[in-house]
Amino acid sequence: MLLQANPLENIITYEGLMLAIQVLAILLIIGIFFIYRRLFIKHDRYFTRKKVRKNLELWISRAIVMEDDDENEQLIIPAKFRKKLRNPEIRSFAIDILLASKRELKGLAGNNIVSIYEQLGLKEDSIERFNSSVWYKKARGIQELYVMDQADMLTKIYKHTNNPNELIRTEAQTAIINFSGFDGLRFLDITSLPISEWQQINMLEQLKRLELTMLPGLSNWLRSKNDYVVMFALKLTEVFQQHHAFEDVLACLSHVNPKVRYHAINAVRVLADDDASALLLQMFHAETYVNKHAILRAIGEMGDTEAADFLLTLIQTCSSIDLQLHAANALCR
Repeated sequence: MLLQANPLENIITYEGLMLAIQVLAILLIIGIFFIYRRLFIKHDRYFTRKKVRKNLELWISRAIVMEDDDENEQLIIPAKFRKKLRNPEIRSFAIDILLASKRELKGLAGNNIVSIYEQLGLKEDSIERFNSSVWYKKARGIQELYVMDQADMLTKIYKHTNNPNELIRTEAQTAIINFSGFDGLRFLDITSLPISEWQQINMLEQLKRLELTMLPGLSNWLRSKNDYVVMFALKLTEVFQQHHAFEDVLACLSHVNPKVRYHAINAVRVLADDDASALLLQMFHAETYVNKHAILRAIGEMGDTEAADFLLTLIQTCSSIDLQLHAANALCR
């Protein structure tokens, strides 16, 4: 019986096999080429960044030293170095280095960093990002512009303090305060969107570095329909002790939002008015658990001796051991 022929023999011929080997060889060469090209690009990028960093650090060092030199001396960046920053990625890298330095330096040294930024034409890159329709690029552009003190962009950035995108809105609000200090808080008059807890903390930290002042717009913010604005205004009242807004703070004690009432209790505690203690005691039993804690703390710090009987009764009758301890602490104080 004859053996049946292998059907693959009819398909795989010598010529077909050689063609497959040639195709595989070409694909292998192409693969090696792209791998080499990628390694070459990474190698070139690494050493280009290294050179740019070295040069920038040299000029940043010069900017710091000039703080003790003649203030009329101007820091000039050579045109030869400016030509090295043609690649957009390298330009972005240079901005990162300058941003980090600018955040750490003030006075003449900080101004010199801004001068380097402007001489290298990096402001145009920041404006391009600011004008982008991509949200993270726009937010990044705003950050670069305010860190680099580009106050001429204030009006355009201000328009984004009520932007629907939280990150853009946050950066714009931070920028306005950076440019204008307490006057920058005017965006609270128009914002209708939430102000995150983190953003409120950041803005307070920014403002704490400035000289204390009276906030004329505070009463309007305490009456705002935006609860986030009201809560931030109450924090401003508490941190900067704005006694002129005390009546508006008292009105916030009856606010429908318990979080607003919580911050109003804290503001009353700092402003420490004798009449407020009785008002806090009246609202105690109807309040939330968190707000009850805040009230007991406020009464303890305000030191109203007329609250002693209330605290004694609470210690004897309250079912919550935690609240009993807070009441006892308030009584001791």
